[in-house]
Amino acid sequence: MTRTELLLKGGKKGAPWVAGNPDSSHLIQRILLQLEDEKHMPPKGKAQLSDREIAILHRWVAAGADLQTKLTDLPATDSFRILAASFFYSPAKASEQSKSYGFPAADASVVQSLNGPFRIVVPIDAKSPALEISFFVSSEYKPEMLAACMPVAQQTVRVNLSGMPAGDEVFAILASFPNLEYLNLNSTQISGKGLASLANQRSLRRLSLANTSVTLSDLQRLAPFEKIEEVKLWRSRVRPEEARKLAQQFPKVRFDIGQLPDTSEQLRLTPPSLRKPDKTVFASGEKLELKHPMPGVRIRYTIDGSEPDSNSSPVYRAPIAVEGPTEVRAMAVMEGWHASNTSFFTVFAQGIKAAQAMLLTVPDSRYRVQGGASLTDGQKGESNNTLVNWLGFREEPFAALFRFEGRDSIRKVILSMADNNGEYIMPPQKILVTAGNDTSALTLIGTLVPEQPLTYGPAKNRIYSVTLKPGNYRYIRIQADPVSKLPAWHRGKGSKGWVFVDEVFFE
Repeated sequence: MTRTELLLKGGKKGAPWVAGNPDSSHLIQRILLQLEDEKHMPPKGKAQLSDREIAILHRWVAAGADLQTKLTDLPATDSFRILAASFFYSPAKASEQSKSYGFPAADASVVQSLNGPFRIVVPIDAKSPALEISFFVSSEYKPEMLAACMPVAQQTVRVNLSGMPAGDEVFAILASFPNLEYLNLNSTQISGKGLASLANQRSLRRLSLANTSVTLSDLQRLAPFEKIEEVKLWRSRVRPEEARKLAQQFPKVRFDIGQLPDTSEQLRLTPPSLRKPDKTVFASGEKLELKHPMPGVRIRYTIDGSEPDSNSSPVYRAPIAVEGPTEVRAMAVMEGWHASNTSFFTVFAQGIKAAQAMLLTVPDSRYRVQGGASLTDGQKGESNNTLVNWLGFREEPFAALFRFEGRDSIRKVILSMADNNGEYIMPPQKILVTAGNDTSALTLIGTLVPEQPLTYGPAKNRIYSVTLKPGNYRYIRIQADPVSKLPAWHRGKGSKGWVFVDEVFFE
């Protein structure tokens, strides 16, 4: 998203939007999915878009998704301009929109030079000299990015560092922002010890310290809260009774500790997720990481195919080594909460890499992706979307030849395939593996006859592992035959089935 041409190109699902048609645009479709849907964006557990933000995106795509026209170039009466301006120029209280400031506007070229993919500097109002600075993408944040804004320190009234790995070093920098009114340090790494320096910020009115290590003693260093009107403290180390004590001591300040859970009611935790959701193929030495958005949660997991138990399964404490096809099942547990449902991830080790992969049969014209190269590119598909990253075969079997240049002994081949029998995609009828050092003299080194379903089931990715006669082979040929006739229980009984393959691995 840092370059226009790459944004328009999109990812493995294609372009993010269809200009003029929001209902057919991935961007809008994912936003509007139910929160429980695994494809909903932003992911469950992350900050969700407001109705106004969704409306802006929907209307922008409907209007043609123009990336060149400035908002101020649109007519003042344009409905999209009115809607968007209300968001970009006035995210705070309405009373602040008409506030006048005694300092001059910053040089426009300086403001422009500070804007980039990970830091945005914008006016709080179309006619105001006051600025707001916001940071994005925590992995890209560095303290120098805040220090670099010193040329506009006088004009800056809001700084948003939410979610950034910012520590106590920010306080020394912010001491040079004389007109700071709103500071958002939610989910940062501050210890709270530097809060005392903010007592000199005579204009500071709102302070967000949610999900930080701030304590009561840290806050007392800020007293007497001369102009501060609101302090957000939810999920901090300030206990509710301490916040109430502060509220009695400083009645003009609103100490927001968020909604406290009803101790008589147990809620269910959300399931754990992969730290990198799109990474399912791991090179040697790489490890799988799990995460959960709520502090204090323990993750229990299994990698042997069994369901995790909230008491006896291993506790996730460090990244997990991926040494082959692995089914990771994980659940979140915490005292006072119901354990989460189990999340399920299938991951693969890259294994022995083939020097070349060549298709020997022709896939259906709708499901060809990048041909043989797509079998070893590390890009996995989803069985409920066979248009992306899948090779599909029906009229003839899947057959591919793999060439190796190393001296590794190969003992196993693993096929990642789709199972979506409601769409006629079945396990292969038979898998044959032949090998040798000459393509004209390949011998059989492994077979597998997968079990066929007896009724309809959910779409899923399946792993078929074929044990081979170990050897150092220059060529390995794999063939997977589609079911020639669908079974009697299937609505398409007697018709040909499909086989879909996205990746092939060797051990």
